[in-house]
Amino acid sequence: MAALYAEELRMELARRKLTDAWLVANMESRSRTYLKERLRGDRPFNIDDCDEIDELLGLSMEESLMLRAAERARAERATT
Repeated sequence: MAALYAEELRMELARRKLTDAWLVANMESRSRTYLKERLRGDRPFNIDDCDEIDELLGLSMEESLMLRAAERARAERATT
């Protein structure tokens, strides 16, 4: 699930032509290393991070990146 969330975030940033540097600059409470590890999917984002990211991107609850990742995970499980 952590990898799917990271992938959803990377895709959303790309759609908006934003970089990981933008995310680092706007999530001042987190270090560059912290965010890079999570963007690669090496470690999971915590729920507070996910909420802050959705807020930064102006996403509603229905558009949440976590919701998208969860839907993808369910779809993948259904096809296996």
